[in-house]
Amino acid sequence: MCYVIYISLIALFILYTDYTLGQYALSTPAGDDQWISVALGWEIIPEIWPAFILVMAASSAVTLFINQRIQAQRNTTSNHS
Repeated sequence: MCYVIYISLIALFILYTDYTLGQYALSTPAGDDQWISVALGWEIIPEIWPAFILVMAASSAVTLFINQRIQAQRNTTSNHS
C-alpha cells in the first residue's frame, strides 16, 4: 500500500513540475532591451544544475547542524537526570 502512495505522490510531483516548468524560460540579456532565450521548459534543468547542487549541499549542512544540536541537547539532558 505504501508503494502505491509513493508512486502516486511521485506522479503528482512530476505532473505538477511538468506544468510549472512548461511556463518558464531561462533568458539572458543580449543588449539594450533585448533578451535571448537560453532554455524553455524542461531544458532549464540542465542549465541550472549547479544551483541544485548548491541547494542540496546547503540543506545537507543545515540538516547535519540541526541533528548535532539535537544530539548535544539530548546528551546534556540525559547527563542531568
